[in-house]
Amino acid sequence: MKIAFVASEAVPYAKTGGLADVVGSLPAALESLGCEVKLFIPKYYQIDEGKYGLHYNWVIGEMPIRIGDHLRSVHLHQALLPDSNVEV
Repeated sequence: MKIAFVASEAVPYAKTGGLADVVGSLPAALESLGCEVKLFIPKYYQIDEGKYGLHYNWVIGEMPIRIGDHLRSVHLHQALLPDSNVEV
C-alpha cells in the first residue's frame, strides 16, 4: 500500500503540539509493516538542513502548486525520517 502523509509538523523537524508526535512516528510504523510511505511537511527556516541531512532534490527540482487563484513555485528537499526509510 502506498501512503502519503501531508502535515504542518513532524517530530523531529517541527513541533508545536501532539500532531507532530503522531506524524513523526506513524509513518515509520506503517513502513515497518510493509507500506510505502512518503511524508510531506513545509521546510520551515528553523529546520537545520545539516542536522537532518536535508538536501535539494535536483531530479524533481521546482514544481508549480496552485493556492487559490495564485500559482506558486515550490522546491522539494529530501531527508529520511530518523530510524526509518521514510522519505520526508
